[in-house]
Amino acid sequence: GASAEAVAGEVAGAWIAEGQARMLRQLLPTLARYRFGASLPVEAERRLSACDEAQLLHLQALLETETNLDAWLAALPV
Repeated sequence: GASAEAVAGEVAGAWIAEGQARMLRQLLPTLARYRFGASLPVEAERRLSACDEAQLLHLQALLETETNLDAWLAALPV
């Protein structure tokens, strides 16, 4: 079976990833507002709350390349 250290490492990794995802869910609406000059629609915030860490990191990267809020919102998973 898996060692206690391996299990603890997996748990810690999952905990850190969820913490990062939680932080990004809170931070991305603010970053988008500063970048595009408009607040996210309520529906977009709901969709953002359902994103996993990989999706959130992708959306964070898109903040640097998208030129307007609608293009960035189009990248949000449905």
